[in-house]
Amino acid sequence: MAAGGALPKGGNIFVSVKEADKASVAAVSKGYSDLGFVLYATPGTAQLLEAEGIPVKVLPKLASGQRPNVLDLIKNKQIQFIINTPSGKSRVPMKSRSAPPPWPTASPS
Repeated sequence: MAAGGALPKGGNIFVSVKEADKASVAAVSKGYSDLGFVLYATPGTAQLLEAEGIPVKVLPKLASGQRPNVLDLIKNKQIQFIINTPSGKSRVPMKSRSAPPPWPTASPS
């Protein structure tokens, strides 16, 4: 990381992606899960991950007003990474951050 901080080797990851990105999020999520990270996701993303056999804890969408939600976990420093591709439909602003996977990836040739 540019600021000199170390990436966590475990913890919790929140995953919420738009429909167009759901096909590719399972492999990334499985990689993190295999490394010992606990995954949290919104209902639609969680359904996809569960169908792929990836353990996930479901959090309500922000717009539902239900608690606890991802903002509660972020405020309590319980989320280490966020994988998010917003659809642009939500009226609730949320800054998203993502990090590359902590395992080696092939570089483009």
